Amino acid sequence: MKRWWIGASLLAVGLGWCITDWVLRTLYPLSWGGPNIGGGGLLLIAVGAAITGAVMLMTSGRALLSRPKSWVLWAPVAVDAALLVGLVAVRVLLPGDTGPDGGLAGINGQVGVTVDATGAPVLMLEVCHGSVDTVTVVGPNRGSQPNEVFARLTAPAPVASPTQVALLAPPPGWSGTPTSLPLDTQSFLIASAEGTQSELRQVDFSAADLATLDPETVQYSDYDDAAQDLVNRRTPRSGFHQVACAN
Repeated sequence: MKRWWIGASLLAVGLGWCITDWVLRTLYPLSWGGPNIGGGGLLLIAVGAAITGAVMLMTSGRALLSRPKSWVLWAPVAVDAALLVGLVAVRVLLPGDTGPDGGLAGINGQVGVTVDATGAPVLMLEVCHGSVDTVTVVGPNRGSQPNEVFARLTAPAPVASPTQVALLAPPPGWSGTPTSLPLDTQSFLIASAEGTQSELRQVDFSAADLATLDPETVQYSDYDDAAQDLVNRRTPRSGFHQVACAN
């Protein structure tokens, strides 16, 4: 009898956490799910508990269910069955950490960099779905200053459409720390944009890149399968949306 109840309880706990994990993946795609960003270890434990519970139920159930008044023993099984139906339902109805474009839900576009007519750097925020509200530019490690921050700007409202942000003169309403140093003297910079639960793919650039860009060209970073690394590519400004939202 004890083995039956322990098995039913383990199965219920395991299924319940699998449901919770999928809901959290949907609500917090950037901070939940996967072994490196939270939840991965707990999910493995939950799956193990569910499997162990199911085995215990199967191995002890036949003898118990043949007893008189065995209907009482069906109560935990009914709970487990309801949880299993619930798990199937959330997996069908909720996207988990998969976004509308089939990629990770938290990745919702691309940051690109271009220049204005004077050669000053301008970030292109190509938001494909969802929104972002913060832009950050960091530089190379300098001894005690790893990833030195050159700019951190916050939009007055969530940015849900393509937007350009001039780093030396941010748009009206943007607050924070604009660029205080001339970026055209820096050898390596990374620009990123993020929101509460989403972020754009970042772009890296250098002084040499800025010197060879023009206002009609956007540079962006992309993963190259052959090189197995991020590489910088360029596209006409008019085609950046298609490039950013196709990935």
